[in-house]
Amino acid sequence: MTIIAKILIISALCLLAVACEPSAPETPAESGPPPAPPVKVEFHAAADQPGAGMSFVEHESGEGGIYVAAEILLSNADIESATVQQDDYGAYQVDITFTEAGGTRFAEITGQSIGRKIAILVDGRLVSDPVIQDRITNGRAVIHGHMSREKAERLARGITGGR
Repeated sequence: MTIIAKILIISALCLLAVACEPSAPETPAESGPPPAPPVKVEFHAAADQPGAGMSFVEHESGEGGIYVAAEILLSNADIESATVQQDDYGAYQVDITFTEAGGTRFAEITGQSIGRKIAILVDGRLVSDPVIQDRITNGRAVIHGHMSREKAERLARGITGGR
């Protein structure tokens, strides 16, 4: 065998070895934070004093609580999106946009409840209990409280099921 033939065979074997070498496993592209576990969001009529069909729910902050009606007025099914925002003071909050039907229902509820409280429960815990000041017709609501950015982001992702 000539030297040229030997070089050609060695070159062919090297090319074959490179072509057959297993490639490094591909890593999936980062797609952001993992989805948060779903959370159950409910809006209920509420009051400072007990009433028929109401039960006491302690505020998640541990600072008191309110009486909450059993009927669920709005829930996750009525929510189109939830995003994290900062208020004018830098506190984190979750801005909720309702579906068209949810926004209509929210406008009805707030219009009939001016001067009364509404309870916002997340996984059965009271996170907010604002007094309704006016009929809200823009199809939006805000959950605010003492929460970190991470908690607000988990809550927003959980409300929408990660969508």
